[in-house]
Amino acid sequence: MDNLSGKIKFNNEKIQYLDCKCCHRLLPISKFNLSGKNIMECKIFYEKCNSCRRRERELELKRRTESMDKITIKAERAYQSMRQRCGDGIKRKWYGDVSICEEWLNDKQAFIQWYREHYYEIEGDLMIVDKDLFRKNSRIYSPETACILPQSINAMLSNLNRHRFLNKEINVRLPLGVYYDKDNNKFYAKIKYYGTEKAEKLSYHNTKEEAFEEYRLEKKKDIKRMADEYKAKLPAFIYEELLRFDIKPY
Repeated sequence: MDNLSGKIKFNNEKIQYLDCKCCHRLLPISKFNLSGKNIMECKIFYEKCNSCRRRERELELKRRTESMDKITIKAERAYQSMRQRCGDGIKRKWYGDVSICEEWLNDKQAFIQWYREHYYEIEGDLMIVDKDLFRKNSRIYSPETACILPQSINAMLSNLNRHRFLNKEINVRLPLGVYYDKDNNKFYAKIKYYGTEKAEKLSYHNTKEEAFEEYRLEKKKDIKRMADEYKAKLPAFIYEELLRFDIKPY
């Protein structure tokens, strides 16, 4: 027991005092949440005293409370932003017909509770409430359609909903990502790969369907690359849904 010198004080071969490993005070064993039997049999030579344990619990509660308050602030901001995007007379083209479910629209606290239960953080990323991952082309924010995503993934999914319209040169509506080259009378797709600045032109095809299929396969691989990069940071159910996400032409 020589190696316990300074950590335990004996009196008539019984442990009477312990050195708190937090405040380093030599205190009666009654000030610890331990018994002499535990110390001798389990080789627990010293531990935090009850006062230090209580202070740690109070600090942890304060930290959690502060953290909860910060999340609530984020939820309030997310709710306000969502209401602004879906408000009457909205000017943004892609949100003209987007709405909020009655549960959230009529009860902000219901949204805040949902947000708190689903919130997570990724360092360096802005976290966004997304409506597209779990229901393709979703036009409503609701507990069934929404999730929280880093902004980069949210932007990628939003862009996949922004379909092109009628090509006036050939009077044909083109699929997502597909263009027409009038000089060659061919169709081709362009894709902006994750992490790059400029879109790349893919192969020429005789039909718009063939051009879109090449785009779809390339985009699926691109989504997987992005998902794999975020895999360790995302909830598992979100990562798995990203791998299942399919791209539609219209």
